[in-house]
Amino acid sequence: MFAILGLIYHRTLSDDRTARVLGIPDGWFWAVAYSAICVTVELFLNRGGLLIWDYAWWNAGPLAVLPILVFGYLWFFLAAKFAIERPTLRARVTVPVALAGVAVVFNIIGLGLLGLRY
Repeated sequence: MFAILGLIYHRTLSDDRTARVLGIPDGWFWAVAYSAICVTVELFLNRGGLLIWDYAWWNAGPLAVLPILVFGYLWFFLAAKFAIERPTLRARVTVPVALAGVAVVFNIIGLGLLGLRY
């Protein structure tokens, strides 16, 4: 499901940039909705023992799922929205390349300089 959800999100978005769902711009509405769907799937997987969260604060409480929603999924859909809205192919490709670059830099800092381990 997670492998194709970005494609589903892209197909869900309206071609009209001014489109709204329940008064919210459709890109934002669907980003939050799909993030909530992902969190719900994670909750079911966790409850079934198929997905184990390693951190004590990462549990199924109402406020504890908020970081999963925001940091786990919402940024992904918003980055996809941002990339989709770029005017040229080069600009669209730049978005995931820049995000991958940020991840590499953070890994170099965390693993190399700070000595953190996964």
